[in-house]
Amino acid sequence: MDNTSGASCFVCADAINALVDLIRTADEHSYLTLAVKDLGLFGADNEGAIVTLIELIASTKDDYLLCEAVASLGKIDPGNKIAIPALLERIQTSQDECGRLYAAESLVKIDPGNPKAIATLCQIR
Repeated sequence: MDNTSGASCFVCADAINALVDLIRTADEHSYLTLAVKDLGLFGADNEGAIVTLIELIASTKDDYLLCEAVASLGKIDPGNKIAIPALLERIQTSQDECGRLYAAESLVKIDPGNPKAIATLCQIR
């Protein structure tokens, strides 16, 4: 019996834990963004990864980082709708047109019929 797949699971779990720690402690924006993107590649079905992304979605003020976290959450937990309120709030409160556009595009990906996202996309484009 081949145990290499079991060993890779442990390595993957270690990598996920390292990314979660980096997201929670990073003060350099570029590292944080890379960690969020990487978590979207490796964090499937990992409760710690999902919770970390949800916390980031709820707390970040950065439009780009919010949408990256939503995209990663969508990859590792596709049915999760927790990001919808954060994206709606960003659409309604952001003074940055690009930030509103990015939030609306992200929202349409996880909630395709969302009327606020559709209206925002029509208004901006």
